[in-house]
Amino acid sequence: MYVHGDCYLLKMRIMAYKSKKLHNAFTEEHLEIIRKVYPDTPNKVIATMIPHSATSISKKAHTMGLKKTKEYIRENGRAVANAQWKELKENGLELKSNFKKGHVPWCKGQKLSTEHISKLTGVFKKGNVPHNMKEIGSTRFINDYTEIKVRYHKWISLARYNWEQVHGPVPQGMCVFKFDGDKYNDDISNLCLVSRKDLAKLNRNHAKLTPELKEVQILINQIKQKVK
Repeated sequence: MYVHGDCYLLKMRIMAYKSKKLHNAFTEEHLEIIRKVYPDTPNKVIATMIPHSATSISKKAHTMGLKKTKEYIRENGRAVANAQWKELKENGLELKSNFKKGHVPWCKGQKLSTEHISKLTGVFKKGNVPHNMKEIGSTRFINDYTEIKVRYHKWISLARYNWEQVHGPVPQGMCVFKFDGDKYNDDISNLCLVSRKDLAKLNRNHAKLTPELKEVQILINQIKQKVK
């Protein structure tokens, strides 16, 4: 329980705290200065314009949604890094862990001992084949399209594969198009080559057509392919 003297001291501390808080408050003039110069001016420089520390200015700018410009970050970051490196170099304080030019690792040319290898468990050996690896020629469905495995870690669309088996590699800038628009119909008789520009138009228009008009569109696509 506070006595009279303690209450008086507490009251004086509260008043001093409020006075200090009011003194350090950001005024509209301060905020306007921050808005104008914060994006491309160091916080320490801004602190000489208004009675606030660089840290408090940074926090206030964050609450105001302000950020430094990319140009400022690029130039200022490079300058700070160069200054820090120069200071370390002049004082001989470079990190001893930094690799020097021509450094040779202590483990170069060494191999694991037989004892060490015997302790390793669960390590894949060279030539190991995962139990769930798909065989070459296997197919899978990705985003409603069929893909076929042509080699280790290499899958391509079944439509492209079927086309290349008959006509050879697909030229650059061209892609395989399906006449009837059926994602699952990868038969060679349903395939043709179109440019990516034409493909965008065909896909956009094909989705809006009625079933009767789709048949007409298929015939148009076949005619275009014959003309090419």
